Amino acid sequence: MKKIYLLVVTTFVVTLSFGQTDVFINEIHYDNSGADIDEGIEIAGPSGTDLSGWSLLFYNGVDGTIYDTKALSGLIPNLQNNRGTVWFLNANIQNDIEGIALLDPNNFIVQFLSYKGAFTATSGLATGMTSVDIGVFEDGTDPAGESLQLTGSGTNYEDFSWALSAIATNGLVNNGQTFILAPSILASNSVSGMNYEFNFGPSAEGTFNVSGTNLTTNNIVLIAPTNFEISETSGSGWVSSINLSPIDGTVPITTIYVRLKANLNIGYYTDNLVINSLGAISKTVVLSGNVSPNVGSIIITEIMHNPTMVTDANGEYFEVYNTTAIDIDLNGWVISDNESESHPINSSVIVPSGGFAVLARNSIFVENGNFNADYDFVSFTLSSIDEIILTTPVEMGSVIIDQVYYNDIDFPNYSGESMELHLYKYNSVSNDTGSNWGTATTAYGLGDLGTPGANNDFGLAVVKNEIENFSMYPNPVSNGVLYISSNNNLNKQVEIYNLTGQQVYNTKLELKKIINISDLNRGIYFVRVEEGGKIATRKLIVN
Repeated sequence: MKKIYLLVVTTFVVTLSFGQTDVFINEIHYDNSGADIDEGIEIAGPSGTDLSGWSLLFYNGVDGTIYDTKALSGLIPNLQNNRGTVWFLNANIQNDIEGIALLDPNNFIVQFLSYKGAFTATSGLATGMTSVDIGVFEDGTDPAGESLQLTGSGTNYEDFSWALSAIATNGLVNNGQTFILAPSILASNSVSGMNYEFNFGPSAEGTFNVSGTNLTTNNIVLIAPTNFEISETSGSGWVSSINLSPIDGTVPITTIYVRLKANLNIGYYTDNLVINSLGAISKTVVLSGNVSPNVGSIIITEIMHNPTMVTDANGEYFEVYNTTAIDIDLNGWVISDNESESHPINSSVIVPSGGFAVLARNSIFVENGNFNADYDFVSFTLSSIDEIILTTPVEMGSVIIDQVYYNDIDFPNYSGESMELHLYKYNSVSNDTGSNWGTATTAYGLGDLGTPGANNDFGLAVVKNEIENFSMYPNPVSNGVLYISSNNNLNKQVEIYNLTGQQVYNTKLELKKIINISDLNRGIYFVRVEEGGKIATRKLIVN
């Protein structure tokens, strides 16, 4: 009989991940003239692939149900350029509109093909899926010993086309088919240690190598994750993606420079850099680095080590202050002393910019002497003579951000009164010195003295005769313009100090209410204003 000629159909799939079908149905025979013989399905793929656990589901195209299954086994041999085929006999393959689903060992449907038309499966793992018609079929007029085969040149299913019936090549490379060497990418596995201190980015450069073979005309494409940037040149040319063009199918070993971007918030950053080339298995390079707090960004400002209204186990606490213009999370930080005690903070503790957090042995208000605590460090104790050391998480380098050794006679040491850092000494250097600490004078809760979570008493004594209706705004200030006003129109002396106590601004206001502080860096400052013998002090945040 006359053969029916159908247009050869090529199914070509390119996904965003450059995924390709490398184990696939390569040859089909189900219907020849006379009694059907040697019916079966051929599977092709990389040599050495173990087909144990793979399977075929045979679908009836009329009602979409499974009519037969076939468990696969064996290793794919190397017939040509690290590719090969295995033939599986099955005398039960039907001749009408039928489908074949190829499943991997995880029962993932790799392919769902059909002949004589497409249909939707109604049973089994392919339920709801519509088959892909291969575009050619056998109609019972072809002689025995022929089959439907993929032809063309390549490595994966998408590289080939189904052709009309030809002499069968069971377990061999098909007629008109050539397996070429698969495109290949080589790359380093990871780059770590791209670290910097907050506001001092970007990180130092890391490097990795990438190369490729058998790429024909396809570029190698490198895509950096959001918080990293890459370059082909040390020190310049930083971009988010790079294309490497092959010469005669090869990209030689190429050094790629990578770094953690500048202006990131404090935190640990890890992500995958993806390397693709059409037809090749994608590679990933794991990138990691951190933005660590600066030394002194969090400082210890108050210590209650000997409460009297409740037990030490219930009432001990210490207070920290954020000297920066951004919020800082203490999750993962470690509290320790100089001996054996250590406590990792195991939940989020946000210390707001220019604000406080209170860490206590007992955070329950009705048990701790009636103060609000932000975190409970049950396993850590505060002795009368001791140390408090604050360290960043391991992934941020275990950097000591602040430490106070209150172990000499200059530190106040009284029961029922917290030790407080002087209001104008809020920095990690000044709090090392005992003479910069005093005792609290304000009662809280049940009657112990302290200011947990608020400005300290010590240092406020200098602020006498507060200026009436004193106002300073905006605060925070971001445009360099600060307004100062009061009930009176008297001249004002304005002084601004940084957290080390250094005077950074000094001016005299004569009637005018505006000062220009655009030369000040971002950070926390103290403003002291004197007017007619009266004084006002305020904390100022410059963004």
